[in-house]
Amino acid sequence: MCDKVRHLPCPYGGTLGDILDETPKEVISKVMLEDKMLPFGGQGATMAMQSAVALANLLFEMQNITEPEIARVFQQYYNARSRPGKLAVNSSHQTGSVMHMRGAFGNAFRYIGFNWMPRWAMKKGMDSYNGYKEQISFLPFAKFRGTFVPRTNKPSRQMIPESNVAVVV
Repeated sequence: MCDKVRHLPCPYGGTLGDILDETPKEVISKVMLEDKMLPFGGQGATMAMQSAVALANLLFEMQNITEPEIARVFQQYYNARSRPGKLAVNSSHQTGSVMHMRGAFGNAFRYIGFNWMPRWAMKKGMDSYNGYKEQISFLPFAKFRGTFVPRTNKPSRQMIPESNVAVVV
């Protein structure tokens, strides 16, 4: 693997090979997890964006920049985002297992699932993935235009009441 990417340019100058040459061999590894996971419904990208928004909201609300406050914010971030992240990984794994199931049983299971599943059941499943949409708390919220309205967070406490303008401190 390393030999296949050695020639690639590094944005800081030189090539990836230069970095690999300076890296101790015992810390170089190849992660195989991506090969075993199905990025179901774009959940990885969705999780990344929602996590970024959640962290930005928490950082915006910080009252002071101290080590305990930063630790509190990151613990709050972990508490808020770890469960949805684990759910997305598990759902992707389960869907991948069904999609790659071999033999007559796998073929029959997929045929029934894709052709006979009622629309309401599909909608319920998709709604569960989209049940909560974090929005940037210090910007005007986007309006939801679909038939399904997800739960969302509250605007920042630092917003001017009855407006879409953040208080500048």
